[in-house]
Amino acid sequence: MRTYPSKGVVLHYHFAKFQLNSLSLRGLSPTNTPVFSMDRKESANIAISSAMACLNMVLEEPDIRDAIVGAPIFTHTMVTFS
Repeated sequence: MRTYPSKGVVLHYHFAKFQLNSLSLRGLSPTNTPVFSMDRKESANIAISSAMACLNMVLEEPDIRDAIVGAPIFTHTMVTFS
C-alpha cells in the first residue's frame, strides 16, 4: 500500500522546520567571524537537522521518490535547497 499522503505530511513538516529555522542565519556576513548566541546556534542546528531529514526521506522512502516526479515546484525547490 502506498503511504505517500502521510509521509508527504512529514516531509512538509521538515520543510517548514527547515525554512523557519534557516532564518536564524540571515544577516550574517561570511567575511566576519559570526558570533552566534545560544538561541541562534540552536535554530541553525534545527535547520541543519531538518534539511538532513528532508534529504533522508527523499533518498530512503520509495513512496516519496516515486511521487516527487509530479510534485509541485515548491517540493523540488525545498529538496534542492536542503
